[in-house]
Amino acid sequence: MDALRVIGFAPLIGSVSSLGQTSMESERRDTTENDRAFPMPPSRKPPSEHDTVKLNLSPSARKLLVAEVAESGRRAGAGSKIADESEQPPRTDEPRGITGQRLTEAERQEVDRLKKRDAEVRRHEATHAAAAGELARGGPKYEYEAGPDGKLYAVGGRVDVDTGVVRGNPEATIAKAQRIRYAALSVSDPSTADVAIAAAAAQMAMYAHAEAKPQDSLLSAKK
Repeated sequence: MDALRVIGFAPLIGSVSSLGQTSMESERRDTTENDRAFPMPPSRKPPSEHDTVKLNLSPSARKLLVAEVAESGRRAGAGSKIADESEQPPRTDEPRGITGQRLTEAERQEVDRLKKRDAEVRRHEATHAAAAGELARGGPKYEYEAGPDGKLYAVGGRVDVDTGVVRGNPEATIAKAQRIRYAALSVSDPSTADVAIAAAAAQMAMYAHAEAKPQDSLLSAKK
């Protein structure tokens, strides 16, 4: 066992006379005699919170004490971290279902797919609208699908374009047909409908060319 040495105070010894009164002379004598046998410390004040308790520990005991203190600190820190995490509100940027529950892995993948599709559709139709210019009748129109998170995502779209001929003006019709074809094929990934519109615009230009030839011949004859 490691020794435990406590620095304290020796008892104050005195004598009481038969009349119950303290004999100062006897007290001084007894104290003097006891002081020679058991030296009193310089201070006779009662123990206070500032008194020192000295522990003499062996190296192995000190090692165990340090390890126990470190483990207690680690457990206290872990408990504080768990409490802090439990008190934090749920992340608002995390996808959740209509009822507020966390999405499953399959549902999260579906949301990611819809987000990607939504971005592609909007970019596609915005390109059509910009290329069509004044021929576009309003902005893009979209078809939506609801995702597992309750949000609507664009999965299809269209841009309405004026494809009518310019009556009595084949040249203007040809220019218009060329603009329509350009708008249909301006995207990096034309859809089947885009290709069909481009083909119709090419045919429209061909008819306009045919219409313009008799007029050119008539004008040449008049000259």
